[in-house]
Amino acid sequence: MLLFEFLFTFLKGILIGMLVSAPMGPTGLLCLRETTRGGRRQGMLVGLGATLSDLVYGLIAYWGVGIVLNLLDEYSSSLRLGGSIFILGFCAILLTRRVTPREDEEPVQAHPLKSVYSVKKVSGSFFLTLSNPFIILLFLPLYTRLEFVRVVKLQFVEFFVAMAGIGIGCLLWWVILTYIVKKLSIHFGVGSLEWINRTVAFILIVIAVMGIYSVAFE
Repeated sequence: MLLFEFLFTFLKGILIGMLVSAPMGPTGLLCLRETTRGGRRQGMLVGLGATLSDLVYGLIAYWGVGIVLNLLDEYSSSLRLGGSIFILGFCAILLTRRVTPREDEEPVQAHPLKSVYSVKKVSGSFFLTLSNPFIILLFLPLYTRLEFVRVVKLQFVEFFVAMAGIGIGCLLWWVILTYIVKKLSIHFGVGSLEWINRTVAFILIVIAVMGIYSVAFE
């Protein structure tokens, strides 16, 4: 029984990781440029850096929720309602924001020290994503809405499974994105990025509406 609970936490972590990574901000545009100019490996280096940064914020959010875990039961309805409203507001931003890629980037060139170049690429993406603390405000309502943080007997295992799920979910998104971009690199443009944002917004809206519905009719 406990094994299935861990598996469910793992699957929810993958979903959260993908939803957090999917909105096409500066890191997504950087991944797009690197993939189209240098191949999937270059794009995945950007995605790896973004994943590590998302895990940092995921850890902070998890600990933050854990500190007030006892309040979740008492104020569960209010937190779910507030989190759902926040997600709807975030979706409004996604649906109204226009993606504006920069054209002043230099083409990707081969680097003689590949390992150093790779570390530089990953670290650059890491700090670029880390510079947007707004991400943590998306983690928190998703944690609350999906009841992601739980008190169980093997809390350390639960924590490890939760973070592993988020990490794999983030990486899975970048694998999918770089694959699609490389396959459709000739036709892939700003309009495609905006459709990704709209799709993510739709999924988040469904989650938010379900949260509001569960509070209204519980």
